[in-house]
Amino acid sequence: MQNLNWQYPTWYLIFCVLAGVAAAVFLYRRDVTFSDQPPVLRYLMATLRCIVVTVLSCLLLAPLLKLLQNRTEPPVIVIAQDQSASIRSALSKADSTAYMTALNDLSTKLSEKYEVHKIGFGEEVETVDNWVLDDQASDMGEFMTYLQEQYSGQNVGAVIVATDGAINRGRNPLYLTSGQKAPLSVIALGDTIRKTDLQVRDVFHNSIAYLGDKFAVQVDIAAMRLPGATSALEVRHIQDNQNIYSKEYQLISPRTPGLIPRKSSSKQSRVGCNVIVFNCYRSGMK
Repeated sequence: MQNLNWQYPTWYLIFCVLAGVAAAVFLYRRDVTFSDQPPVLRYLMATLRCIVVTVLSCLLLAPLLKLLQNRTEPPVIVIAQDQSASIRSALSKADSTAYMTALNDLSTKLSEKYEVHKIGFGEEVETVDNWVLDDQASDMGEFMTYLQEQYSGQNVGAVIVATDGAINRGRNPLYLTSGQKAPLSVIALGDTIRKTDLQVRDVFHNSIAYLGDKFAVQVDIAAMRLPGATSALEVRHIQDNQNIYSKEYQLISPRTPGLIPRKSSSKQSRVGCNVIVFNCYRSGMK
């Protein structure tokens, strides 16, 4: 649909027409340059002059031509597959082949009515034609950021994510948003039993520490399926790798905090340390 709008009142067009007529009369009424030519030629030239001046005057009114087009776009269906190798190792070869066949069939069926985008995420997020489960990392936080940046303002109908939930890189997706109002469906894969794991969850310390001051470092150790186990904790200086603290902790709860007091030496120009958790064993197995 086309719509012509004027920046000034439309009745100004009358003055544009009058300006064209006045220019034609002024230039050709008493002009004797073409007196030897037929009168029809003079009238034709005067008419053309009137039209040109009228059009130029109308352009001074800043006309705006609006062109509206309606285009129907099918909703976008995002199918994202976790490409980490942990999924492949948790499924048998027959189950893995059957799953990938079913996922490709789903993509083909949805593409008949919708625009399907196939995305693989693992060590990096990328659009793919075929999913390959061989990445050594799974960064779902980067995938959530990718959704927010790439599909903002688009007509996204649904987001389908297939993953085993074993995230070992990037930010926690629980604290991120995809920025989409479309429903998010998850296909749970792999073994649902939590693996035995021990990790440093958080390290709390002062952002600024002056030489010679005493400050505390709190290390939170997270343990999965290790009730009653004992772990050794070491804190080493970041420059000379000197052991400044070591102690054994019994993992009573899934999240065990340890408070580590330390006094910095006045000879050190940089305060920093490495936190190391190692030698996890159960009672009687040391």
